[in-house]
Amino acid sequence: MINHFDLFGQSVFIRTVTHYYTGRVTNTSESVIMLEDAAWIADTGRYHIALRDGILNEVEPIPSWVIINREAIVDIVPWNHPLPREAK
Repeated sequence: MINHFDLFGQSVFIRTVTHYYTGRVTNTSESVIMLEDAAWIADTGRYHIALRDGILNEVEPIPSWVIINREAIVDIVPWNHPLPREAK
């Protein structure tokens, strides 16, 4: 079982009930996860291709950090690619 400290420093793809995000986990608590070098992913294209190859259809980089409420998270998977930092 992953506790909230195991994700520190890892690049992740997070699906929430309404949005998708990529970023590097820099802080966590029992209620939130903070990402830096983050982006809102408006369109993943085929989900498995995005995860396998790092190809995303629409990316909106976040210029600072973002905090995501854990209660809104559907799942978190490793992002084994460079974090997207250019708008697309």
